[in-house]
Amino acid sequence: AAGRGVPVPPVPGPPRRGSAAERDAPRRPPSRRQHEPVLPLPPPPPPRPARPRPAGAGTRRGAAGAGGPQRPRAFLLLLLLFLLLLLGGGAEPLPAEPPGAAAGPAVLPGGHRLPSPAAPRRPGGRRPRREPAQSLASVGKELKNNFLQALAEREEANRTGKISSIIFIRDLNSHHQEVSAYIDYAHRLTTDDFEVYFSGKKRLLPRKTDLSFYNWDRNVSTSNSSPNYQVIAENACGLLFKNKSDRKIINVDPKAYPGDDTTRMPVETDLYLHVVIYDHIVRRGI
Repeated sequence: AAGRGVPVPPVPGPPRRGSAAERDAPRRPPSRRQHEPVLPLPPPPPPRPARPRPAGAGTRRGAAGAGGPQRPRAFLLLLLLFLLLLLGGGAEPLPAEPPGAAAGPAVLPGGHRLPSPAAPRRPGGRRPRREPAQSLASVGKELKNNFLQALAEREEANRTGKISSIIFIRDLNSHHQEVSAYIDYAHRLTTDDFEVYFSGKKRLLPRKTDLSFYNWDRNVSTSNSSPNYQVIAENACGLLFKNKSDRKIINVDPKAYPGDDTTRMPVETDLYLHVVIYDHIVRRGI
């Protein structure tokens, strides 16, 4: 048909913008959003009122600084109380003196002094040991023998525990047998009545219950520990005695050193064949 010269009608294309066809074309209805009114934004909430600051808020202890949270005062008080109890928990308060009490011993008319009161308990320690007052058996006795005088000089010190004496006696018993023994003088003072010895009614003789006893005729020996001494019989150095208070060793060998804080004193007497006294000064722990 084209070759024959028949004209072809033009194909309608899309209307041009601004053309009459575009203006005549039906328009789409406007969307709903375009017709909705634009609401204004809600106003911001009013600011919170500031809380009143405490009196010490400006200091490090009262306010929470940049370093961390505030420490409660109760915790600090408890910590301080715990430290005080830890440092001073073992101390005991000294007994309060009555009003008007004198610092030293009381002085009676005539220059006589009353004994001072008992020493107070030391903080964190024990009260000094003090034996009850006992009457001495040698008081008021007329002593003419050297041995009895030596015992009287040591009686009070052995009763109070300042020294601990060991008496060696060798003599004949009632069967005329030669016996010897090492006697714990402080222990014998608690078991025997020494008034009969100081008055001369009886003699202090060796016993099988002493620290060490030996019968020379029958060749019988015994050893017994006492409240003050422990017997060490099987030893290369010979017979030894160990003090139970300060653990010092007393050597009774006459040719050896008697030991620390110990003296050996022979006593000349006509009451016995042989007498030697070993005086040991007791060093108690503080």
